[in-house]
Amino acid sequence: MPFSPKNKRAIIGTAITVLWVVMMFFLVRDHIIPQRRAQNLAATSIDPAALTANWRDIEEPMLIRFKDKAVGGALTRITRADTTATLYHADMRFILDLDMLGISRRVHIIALADLNSDFTLSRFHLEGDLGALIMSLTGIEHNGELLMEVREGHETPARARYTLEKSISFLEAVRPLALRNFKIAPGASISLPVVDPVWSMELGTVEISVGQREKIIMTTGTVEAYRVETRLNDIVSSSWVDAQGVTLRRQIAGGFTIDRANLAEVLRVTPGIDKASEPYHVNPADFTGIKARPLKSLADPGSSPLAILGNFAQ
Repeated sequence: MPFSPKNKRAIIGTAITVLWVVMMFFLVRDHIIPQRRAQNLAATSIDPAALTANWRDIEEPMLIRFKDKAVGGALTRITRADTTATLYHADMRFILDLDMLGISRRVHIIALADLNSDFTLSRFHLEGDLGALIMSLTGIEHNGELLMEVREGHETPARARYTLEKSISFLEAVRPLALRNFKIAPGASISLPVVDPVWSMELGTVEISVGQREKIIMTTGTVEAYRVETRLNDIVSSSWVDAQGVTLRRQIAGGFTIDRANLAEVLRVTPGIDKASEPYHVNPADFTGIKARPLKSLADPGSSPLAILGNFAQ
């Protein structure tokens, strides 16, 4: 049955409207939102060196909980090597005990980083035993490039060279330091260029934003804390801090959280978590002949420690 002129006009009008809506959706998704996000990041971006003003060493001992049960400990320390501020050191430990098929297995992540006097990355080292994945990752900044060695198990390391468009910092060092260096109030935000080999295996500009105050239940009772969102590319995590920026709780993956505790309590749950690490290094001469490429992502995010812990929680 042929359409009447009136029906044809209605169909054409509807098709034009649908096409316009679809075009507007892709315009907003692909252009307007990324552009506004880039503008917001630029407006809140600071130099990493600004974080070192009024320096105080940081120590964050925490208990790892899974569905309200303590299963491990975490310890983050950020220190300055000497009073001349020539070098900063970040040391992050994460140890927990998991039951896998009725067998208890200890899982650990150790991340170390040395930062220059302007708090930009000099070198870092990550060791991880996540049951399904045993790996190490070592990188150094050398002549405007990031040289990296990746080793799985006892295999020969794979090496890669990446060009750096600008100096970067280390997320696990930036996060606690940034929160203690700007006013904690709803709507406050700060942005810095970082690399995150510990959780997301990503590089980019991290945006740390303070939300509203919420009540959270700690082992010591109910407290009010500010919710903080940390966004690096498409990876978003939440934490809760007090008015001074001290972390009270972090959401890691699935039902895993880490809660503020005293060091003695963390040491009781995970003895030896504060043990000194072995020295690490990378020899730039080993990278001769390897072609440098742009650094957009350090690895497949699906194989990152964050993703693997999320699988445990399922």
